[in-house]
Amino acid sequence: MKRRVYIKKPKAHAVTTDIQATDLQIKAVDNVLSGKFDSTAAAMRDAGYSKTSAINPWLNLFERKGVQWYLEKINREYKQGTGITLPDKVMKVYTEGLDAKDKEGLTDHNTRKKFADEFSKFFGWKTEQQELPHQMNQYNFFSTNKDKQGEFNKNLKRFLRSRQASK
Repeated sequence: MKRRVYIKKPKAHAVTTDIQATDLQIKAVDNVLSGKFDSTAAAMRDAGYSKTSAINPWLNLFERKGVQWYLEKINREYKQGTGITLPDKVMKVYTEGLDAKDKEGLTDHNTRKKFADEFSKFFGWKTEQQELPHQMNQYNFFSTNKDKQGEFNKNLKRFLRSRQASK
């Protein structure tokens, strides 16, 4: 008669799948959400990320599991307090911005354009590369040497006196 041998399976240890964001990730996300920075890269650098990491925010921040967990946590807490999710709130703000009016109740075209531009970027209809850079060229008077500054000032005074005299 064959004897059967049963081997006990080891008890499975509880595997913790608690994913949490690091302090660095939390600070970077909070910086982005604050709206105080011109770009996500600037918000990441302020949080302590290197310039190299900040070059690609999607790969080095938003795709991280800890960041996804933190954003979901923020969304849950916001929904518990307000009854609306953050994406729905953002959509509501943007749609209200598209119908913006000024203090007198007239259409605020500048505000509407800003919201429409942001909306277009969000949906991929318009990319930041498509925007023309607005560059202002300003002459720096103080970077010239003192002789040229003196000559300019003398000519300006002469011009202003001649304008005063002609009035």
